[in-house]
Amino acid sequence: MIHQEESDAATRLQAISRGRRSRRVAARTATLRKEREHAATVLQNRQRGRLAAKKVGMQRDMSHASTSIGRVYRGRQARREQERKKRGGRALDRADMVKGLHTLGRGAFDLRHVFLGFTVSDRLITDVSLLEEYPHLQTINVSKNLLTDLRSLERVPYLTNLDASDNQLAEVLDLKFPECAPGSAWSTGASHVGSQLRVADLSRNRVRAIKDQSGHRYLEKLYLDGNRIRTISGVSGLAYLTTLSLNGNKIGRIDGLGRLPLVDLSLDDNRLRFLENLEKLVLLQKLSVANNAIASLDGLQKCVQLGSLDASDNAVERVREVERLADLPLFSSLFLRGNPCASLDFYKRRVIVRLQRLTALDDEPVTSEEKIKSINIHGGDESDVGHRKEMYKKYFGSDGAWENTLPPFVETEPSPAQEAAVAGRVVDKLVHHAVFDAELAAIHSYDLPAPPSPAE
Repeated sequence: MIHQEESDAATRLQAISRGRRSRRVAARTATLRKEREHAATVLQNRQRGRLAAKKVGMQRDMSHASTSIGRVYRGRQARREQERKKRGGRALDRADMVKGLHTLGRGAFDLRHVFLGFTVSDRLITDVSLLEEYPHLQTINVSKNLLTDLRSLERVPYLTNLDASDNQLAEVLDLKFPECAPGSAWSTGASHVGSQLRVADLSRNRVRAIKDQSGHRYLEKLYLDGNRIRTISGVSGLAYLTTLSLNGNKIGRIDGLGRLPLVDLSLDDNRLRFLENLEKLVLLQKLSVANNAIASLDGLQKCVQLGSLDASDNAVERVREVERLADLPLFSSLFLRGNPCASLDFYKRRVIVRLQRLTALDDEPVTSEEKIKSINIHGGDESDVGHRKEMYKKYFGSDGAWENTLPPFVETEPSPAQEAAVAGRVVDKLVHHAVFDAELAAIHSYDLPAPPSPAE
């Protein structure tokens, strides 16, 4: 019995000893594993850091190299541009054609696949004769160059859109496209049907006068901003012209438009003093005459389709000038900021009460609440005066005398239809036209060539 107990005790001691030893081994193994994993992580992080630093260094070197190459290339390009400027520009070459051709489509007559568009902008080009080899082009952009002549484009008979802005052109579309005899274009299969131009932009050139443009009978949009034009001429025969822009010229009188189907007419930054000769433009919807010297809105009463007028930065002193627009059924947008009248008291309310169809005034929306306030501030049958009087009688009886504590605004300006004002405008217009015609005559005589001497 004693021997058995001693044997069991020894067994338990051995088991305890083996357990302690195995736990120590396991703990030591786990510790070694963690140390090895930590060491491996540290090595991997160091390796990744080296690789990342190497990659960053390579990217820095590549960026520096590309920047240096770009700087060298731009320097060469700048030197070439300077040399070209000294030589007076250059002609269009094959490299320009390769870069500029775009929009693959079908030709107008034979339906072959051809390039329909070409762009070469800001390249100091002086000659575009190479475009004669591409007669199927329909859209050409040669803006920001040194062109003085576009007659090379006469060999591009299907041209519909032309952008020749920012050049040195002295004539407006001095092009004569080939045209077959009447009735033979379709019966014989000939492809020369004259000018097909729809849109032309010749802004910021050196144009002084607009010659007859009736040869471009399908022209719809013409932009001549930033030139030296003094009179509007040469466009009255364009039966499809809907947009005409003559901003930034020296025009002193609106005439020469005939019965054009203009929808959008822009005459900003000119020398206008009167709105005249617009009654025949029965389709005119948008008129812009900002930054002129216009003092009256007279002349717009018969433009029944007019919906927007920009007369900002002019010389309109009276708010009641807007009464001339009151009978236009589609008029909804007006710009008068920058005029003396825009600084008067209740300017916005005084305009709105006269133009109840307005939806925007000086680029700000006109709300129904503002329309009601404008009516109330002027009194009258449509204001809230009658309602306030009825409410007073309802609560205080009819015995007491009702007093209007909010008196209506009293208009101090005379009506623009008064005879004295009309006569004054007529006299001013005659004087302005006489001075302008004399100035044109002087300029014309100055531009004429000198007569030959008797010896010659």
